[in-house]
Amino acid sequence: MYELTLILSLMMGGADSTAEMEVNTQFTTLEQCNEEGAALAKKLNATDLKVIQVQCERD
Repeated sequence: MYELTLILSLMMGGADSTAEMEVNTQFTTLEQCNEEGAALAKKLNATDLKVIQVQCERD
């Protein structure tokens, strides 16, 4: 199983910060995890958040 984590760039109080967001979903293949990560990154990048990294790790 694979676990998806997104690293986000945030603007907080006028300063750039980063945050880690774990997606509470298990994926059976690395390909599924990467595809879902790319789709979520695209949605989040359309908002004020900027995804700077998508990570898929074995759980």
